[in-house]
Amino acid sequence: MIYYQPLSETYFQSCNELLNTFYASKDFCNCISFSNCLGTLEEFARFYRLHPESLETVIVAVEVLGENGESDLGGGVVIGCVKVSVTEYPRTSSDDFIHTPKPEEAYVSTLCVSSQALGKGVGGRLLEHAEALARKLNKKKLTLEVLNANPAERLYARFGFERVHEGKAEKCLNDFFTCCLVGKREHGKYGRTKMEKTLL
Repeated sequence: MIYYQPLSETYFQSCNELLNTFYASKDFCNCISFSNCLGTLEEFARFYRLHPESLETVIVAVEVLGENGESDLGGGVVIGCVKVSVTEYPRTSSDDFIHTPKPEEAYVSTLCVSSQALGKGVGGRLLEHAEALARKLNKKKLTLEVLNANPAERLYARFGFERVHEGKAEKCLNDFFTCCLVGKREHGKYGRTKMEKTLL
């Protein structure tokens, strides 16, 4: 059974582990693994204890095993997570480094699903919760960026995201920055695409 909720202290460790696994799959300049500089549980917990209002901006998918004698892993384990950056709530320095949201937007800074949960519709449900938060805060658009040729782009398109047109100079600069930051992914293409969904 999978259920969705804002992050709570119960799931700090499980969520931090999932995020670290996700970030560790990326490389800086295509040669230095981000696994060398992952956030600790103490740092993760400190931020959300200092800013409990920001817990609402992190939605987790929690899997709880059935009642047929299986362990429920202490109440469940986080198998998916979406982090939404908005101006109303404090953001981590890493989220602000990625993108500082404008007042009218809600920015999906991270969407990740564990390998064992792929194909279960978790990513789509997390996007639904991200959109619900954006609408609750009266945002005009939900935005994100996706690395070129990342299969997740198909999910975003099905969910109503459209590519944002960028000027050549802006796109060149942003693609260069992305290349420097995360190098070349396993799908073999450089750069990234900005996408947004208008919220009427």
